Amino acid sequence: MEDYLAGRLSGADQERFEALLAKDSDAGGIVEGFRDTSALFEAIIPAPHEVPQLDPAFYARLRQTIEKEDEIPFWAALLEPFMMKRVAFAALMWLFALGSLTILTDQTPQRNTELADMILNAQPPAQYNVRMGPDLEQNRDSMLTVMMASAEGR
Repeated sequence: MEDYLAGRLSGADQERFEALLAKDSDAGGIVEGFRDTSALFEAIIPAPHEVPQLDPAFYARLRQTIEKEDEIPFWAALLEPFMMKRVAFAALMWLFALGSLTILTDQTPQRNTELADMILNAQPPAQYNVRMGPDLEQNRDSMLTVMMASAEGR
C-alpha cells in the first residue's frame, strides 16, 4: 500500500492493486484514509530553509552529556545488597577489635578499683557516722568522708 500511495508500483502491479480496490469497496475507503493521513504528515514537515542548522559541536556535547549521565558513581557498588552485608560485617569486626583492644589495654590503677570495691562492699567504721538518706548533699558528704578515711587508713 505504501508503494501504491507513493507511486512506486510498476504498471502491472498498479493495475492489479487497483483491480483489488475495485472489487472491495471498503478497501477504497481505507486507501483514502491513508492518503488523507499522508497529506497531514506532509503538511507538518517543515521546508528545508525552516529547519534549524545545529552547530557540529552540539552533537559532541550531547554525546558527552549522555555518557556522563550513563556513568555509574563509584559508591553505587556499596549500595548493592551483597556489598552492604560485607560492609556491615566489616564494621562489626572493627568494633569487636577496638572493644577487645580497649579491654586489653585498660590502664585503670588497681588502687582505685580496690577503693571503689571497699566503698561499695564494706561498711564504713562507726566513728564516721555515715547515714544514707533522701538528702543527696548529705549522701555526697558521707561518701567523701568514707573515701578520705579509707585513703588515710592505707
